[in-house]
Order: sequence, then C-alpha cells, then structure tokens
Amino acid sequence: MSSGNYINIKMFKISVIIATYNRCESLKDTLNSLLKQKVNEMFDYEIIVVDNNSNDRTREVVEEFKNKFNRKLKYIFEPRQGKPYALNRGIKETEGDVFAFTDDDCIVDRDWCLEIFKTFSQNPQISFIQGRVVPIYLAKLPEWYQEGEWFGEKYTKGIFKLKDNTVDGANMIISRKAVDILKGFNPFFSRAEDTEIGYKAKNKGIEIYYVSKIKVKHKMDKNKLKKIYWLRCAFICGKKYPFIDNSTPAKNIYGIPLWIFRDILNSILKYLKFTFLLNPKKSLNKRSISHFC
Repeated sequence: MSSGNYINIKMFKISVIIATYNRCESLKDTLNSLLKQKVNEMFDYEIIVVDNNSNDRTREVVEEFKNKFNRKLKYIFEPRQGKPYALNRGIKETEGDVFAFTDDDCIVDRDWCLEIFKTFSQNPQISFIQGRVVPIYLAKLPEWYQEGEWFGEKYTKGIFKLKDNTVDGANMIISRKAVDILKGFNPFFSRAEDTEIGYKAKNKGIEIYYVSKIKVKHKMDKNKLKKIYWLRCAFICGKKYPFIDNSTPAKNIYGIPLWIFRDILNSILKYLKFTFLLNPKKSLNKRSISHFC
C-alpha cells in the first residue's frame, strides 16, 4: 500500500498535541516555545493540551496562555490515566491534516511548525515523521551516562527512512490518513506507546522518515539521570515488549516466543562483555536492554 499523506496543501493545518500530567511549570516552557513559531500564509496550527488527570495547576496555566495564542490553544481534560488515552483524546479534538506530538518537558524550535509544513508539502510520499530530539541536561551528567544513547541527536542532517521503525514520542508527526489506518494509540502500551505505533506502522506498510530540521529540545532533569529511572522504564516497557510486534506467528515454548529467549541470551552476553571485559561505564545500557526481555 502507499504511505502517502493525501494532504490538501491549500488547507494545511497542523494540530499540536501535548499530553501532560502534573508538570504545569515545565509545560509553561513548552507553550512559550510554541508562541514563537514562524508562520506563513500557507498553513495554520492549533495546540491541544490534554490534561491526563493532573492535580496541580495545569488547567490554570493553560487558561493563562489562551489569550496569547489568539484561540489557537485548547484545553482538554482526560480522566482515564495513561498517555495513550490522552493522545487519542487529543486526536479526536483536532481539526488538523497532521498531528504533531511533543511532550510537556520539551521546547520546540522556532521553525518547528514551518519545517513540518515544508516537509509534508515537498514530500508527498511521507506520512510519518520522526524529528530530531536533542537533550538539555539540567544536572551534571553522571559518569556512567552515555550522551546520545537514548535520543536521536546522532542523526544531524537530512531526510531518510528509518530502518527499525523505532520512534520517540517527544517529536513525532503523523498525517491524519496514517493515524486513521493505525487506529491511534493502544492503551495497553502505556509508557511504550510510541514504540508500539512505530511497529504498527511497519506492519501496515507505512514508512517512517527521519527529518533533522524538525527539532525539539528535551529537558533531562536530575531524576532522569539516575540509573533507577532507566531500569524502571526498561522493566515497565519490557513487560509489554513481547506483545508489540505481533505481525507474524512466532514459534514458542509454552506460549513464550523463541525470539525472546534469543534476545535474553544476547542481552546477558552483551552486559557481561561490557561489565567485565570492556568499559563498565557502558554496562547500564546493556543492563537496561536485558530488562526488555
């Protein structure tokens, strides 16, 4: 099937969707960056903030920004806990031709929306984009942490197809046509919803393109620079990992796919290699990966 976006450029509208939970202060930075967007007469954009049952001042913060955005900003409350619920609710509330997803701890570039418009209008074959995500470190980097290990900043130039369909929800843009085919986000994969939709796109024949000029900065506070944070994320995602890519029936032992045993063995070997033979500082990545199996 074709993965074209089928967008009428004359009526091009970008719907920015931000799912947020108890990060009202950080959300201010995200909204301020969206206030500074470069625009032209060929496209428009709207912003949908989906409050995923926060108990801080999220609603008040959004209300304070509404006048600044001249009716481009909308507040939606989604009581069902889980980011996929919030993202799906945002999709239902939008009018755009494409959905631009970012997070409440991100700061988008001034030409973010403009580059989204240019990419879709100049590349009609594209319907799913992974943009560049560059970390902003808000605390001193620990010795074990490897820059570039968790984000896409190593890809610095150009537009190209991703081979593995691994995406980062902090900067992900999907056409309405593609979202309809993918049927949105699966609530079962909360904390791994971006990975799951990437695999689902692969199974549906939708190609994902990396576009370096569509860039956001992702804040990394001290909590995200702790080993326990990454191990916990890996463990949570690991419980759902076997269910993500179910495009083909897998050989199994007592219902457990054989490829999981293979991945467990590979991860253990890599962890032992980096821990005892090469650089112990790199072992966290391998230990995290082993939690995915």
